[in-house]
Amino acid sequence: MKKLMVIVSAVLLSSLMSYAQDSQTDYSKNQATPATDHPMMKDGKVWLMKDGNKTEVLTEVNLGTTKVDSKGNVTFKDGTKTILKEGDHVRMDGTVGRASDKTKTPKENMNK
Repeated sequence: MKKLMVIVSAVLLSSLMSYAQDSQTDYSKNQATPATDHPMMKDGKVWLMKDGNKTEVLTEVNLGTTKVDSKGNVTFKDGTKTILKEGDHVRMDGTVGRASDKTKTPKENMNK
């Protein structure tokens, strides 16, 4: 009986470990992404809004040409970087929406 419990525990542990080793989430291949799906900075943490659910970002999120890490660092295709501030979000097309000024375009907001 002890051997069976050890085997079952080992199988469960190994499956959880393999699930946890997914080091990068890649959303660039998502074909139909609603406009509401995006990473955003809220309460000092980066959250991924997807299908109406909010999940904390613990690893790097790849949006095709743009990458967002768990600390809010955004790296664009050309190598330029910015940091998300409270309320900012990154659209799935890789542009940044700033909470501080919603009247300007994403490029103008990045130059602030």
